[in-house]
Amino acid sequence: MTDRVVAVKEHLEDLLGNRILKQWIGLGGNGKKHASTYAEVKKNIDSTRFWDDLEYLNNILEPLIEVLRLTDGKRTCAIMGELYYLLFQLQEKFSSTLRPSHKQDLMSFFSNAWSELHIPLHSAGFVLNPQFHLYEQTSNEDVMGDFLNMCTVWGFQEMEILRQLARYRRREGLFGRQSAIDGATKLDPCTWWDSFGAATPELQIMAKKTLSLVCSASACETNWSSWEYIVDKRRNRLAKDKAIKLVGINANLRLIQNMEKCDFNDDYDSSE
Repeated sequence: MTDRVVAVKEHLEDLLGNRILKQWIGLGGNGKKHASTYAEVKKNIDSTRFWDDLEYLNNILEPLIEVLRLTDGKRTCAIMGELYYLLFQLQEKFSSTLRPSHKQDLMSFFSNAWSELHIPLHSAGFVLNPQFHLYEQTSNEDVMGDFLNMCTVWGFQEMEILRQLARYRRREGLFGRQSAIDGATKLDPCTWWDSFGAATPELQIMAKKTLSLVCSASACETNWSSWEYIVDKRRNRLAKDKAIKLVGINANLRLIQNMEKCDFNDDYDSSE
């Protein structure tokens, strides 16, 4: 919203300087009722401080909104492996963007929110995402602690997972192929582990389980919307089993429609 206001700055200035609008304000009647509002809006539009503050607010909100869009959007792959890094980047941007008078309070708020929302899966995804292979996750005690906790949660032996993690970190075997190095940023993480993780089967399974998880409740909200559409005040006598079947049919029909909209031949080369 704030970026849109900045984008139409010149148009707002032209509108408030419009001769017809000024005449309407000065005529009395309905125009006169809005004279004080017009004066206040024009004062803000003409103020350099107003635009500086708006630009400042936009610089704070834009990266935050971008992260929210990624977590709540309908992407072809989950971003569990990216969320930890995205929030770290967000914290860095806040630290460099915030004015000294706001920094302490807002950074404290951000830290408290992260403490409440952070779960070990975020750290485990950061360790296992091939896109961040060159980052020194093993030197971060909190990240590795969360990763080992997830080993226990998924039911894997820590020592075996650590041995396989070392192979992955050293790029042994398939991990060292040029296609694996290039694919780390071009393939979605689950596909990457499917393609190159055969030599580390337990780590491969753990990676696919972790990286395929979603970071938001969008899927649940979609399911609730389906229930509200099917079970309402007029159809409140549906048996539970029948309602479940109708919701399933509704979801499958949406999947079929989405598949029909996709063109699976976009990347097909007829010469092959």
